[in-house]
This record gives sequence, structure tokens and C-alpha cells, in this order.
Amino acid sequence: MEEKGGCKGVIYQVKSGDTLYRIAKMHGIKVRDLMLANPYVDVYQLQIGDELCVPVFAPVQQGNMKPYRVGKNDTLGTIMNKTKMSCGDLLKINNNLMDLPVKEGTVLMIPAQMQENNEQTVGNNR
Repeated sequence: MEEKGGCKGVIYQVKSGDTLYRIAKMHGIKVRDLMLANPYVDVYQLQIGDELCVPVFAPVQQGNMKPYRVGKNDTLGTIMNKTKMSCGDLLKINNNLMDLPVKEGTVLMIPAQMQENNEQTVGNNR
């Protein structure tokens, strides 16, 4: 997980077509939480390249979890292979997987022991 300027979560760079709703849904959080984490960003005039702090709440709530950022070529199958998790287990932990396909930049929570040697952890994939 990356902390930049007090961000307790992930830094997300706005892309073409992004809205707060889309970004929040991609990361499995509420729009309100995204707005609260970014008080100085004009959320009504998002610009391509703007950086938003996306708060990550799961590590606090679920203890031994780590964030995993979906990469450009990731599919549900490659994520399952990399993390050694079943589709059912991934879905139990990550409600943002309900909308397939899995989009690049989506942050998933993976048990820490499953991800110790994974190069795709958030912060290493930037």
C-alpha cells in the first residue's frame, strides 16, 4: 500500500472517462469515502492525470490482508494462479469482483501469506 502526502490507501491517476462513481466502484468503496479522502480535489471537474487518494479500509478490518492492483494483462484466471486462491474465495473477500471483466487498476484484497512473493502488490505496480 502506498502512502503519499498522508493518503492512507492507494494513489489513483484519473483516466479518460473516469467518474467518481466509476473509481469508487472499481475499488469497492463509497463515493462519499472517496470525496472525504480528497478534500482539495475538484471532484466535479476531474482531469485526466489528476491523482486521487483511494482509501483502503480492508487491512484494518480484516487484519492480515494486502492490496493487489489488477495489472493490464490480468484476468480472473491469472489472478487466481498468482494468488493461489479459488474464484469463490476471491469473491468472498472482494465484492468489487462481481462486475466482470476485472478492470486494470482495480484493487483487490488478498491474504498476506498468498502474496508475499507477488510483484503485483500495490505500490510495486506503479
